[in-house]
Amino acid sequence: MVRFKAVINFDQEIKKSNNTYIRLGFFVFFTIFILILGFEALTPLNPLNGFLLVWFPLDLLYLIPFSILIIILFLSLFVYRPFCRYVCPFGLIASLIGRFSIIKIRRTESCLDCGLCEKICPTLEGFQKSKKGECYLCYRCMDFCKNEMFIDHMKLAEIHRRLIAFKLSNTDDQNEEFLDKILKNVIRLFIPYKRIKSFDKFIEALESKHDFSTEAVQNIVIQLSSMFPNEISKINKIDYKEWIKQNESKWKNRLDSYQKDKLYYGLTKEE
Repeated sequence: MVRFKAVINFDQEIKKSNNTYIRLGFFVFFTIFILILGFEALTPLNPLNGFLLVWFPLDLLYLIPFSILIIILFLSLFVYRPFCRYVCPFGLIASLIGRFSIIKIRRTESCLDCGLCEKICPTLEGFQKSKKGECYLCYRCMDFCKNEMFIDHMKLAEIHRRLIAFKLSNTDDQNEEFLDKILKNVIRLFIPYKRIKSFDKFIEALESKHDFSTEAVQNIVIQLSSMFPNEISKINKIDYKEWIKQNESKWKNRLDSYQKDKLYYGLTKEE
């Protein structure tokens, strides 16, 4: 299996794209051009007509679209789909209609606000208040969404087994030690880069300030709240955050195979 890995800069700040205004400028230009010279005059400007040079090599007129085609192919090495996103007049119309489409990818209340979808979106339409006009439903953001990406159900089952075993043992003198182990196991379920933020939300859920966004983790919150009401009030969040910082780099290098698969996108092929 050959995989093409995404190059993701997690510290990168994503800004809204201004390609709509650039494409609007081209649209106005083409409209005026057509009104003055007619549709036929667009033939030398259509990059697809550059392929006709193969069949008509002596027709120098096709050198113009062929040159434009080469320029677009070159720019494609640095800019994602430059012709579609910046020049194509149909793309502008589709973008304007797409803003009002009822078929959109929308964030839910369980969004962790990790910002990864904003960084991986090829059209930069992943930000919170985007109208999704440029979105063409590639679903890359959903593939990368880590809301439940690192929720390992086997590890969850192990946590539940430990909780049940502890209830049956009735060893109240070990409450704090056991709660510490469970908290650290739950922390390992959270996604990298936002683990501390998720831990804060988890503690707030334990303190009954709100429910945790992931139902599987909320079930653990309910059990812990009923089993250790006194111990929860004594949790030192600073110590746990320091523990997270000390181990984060090690955890990132020890991702499970199912987690690593989520860090890849693009074409795959069997060798």
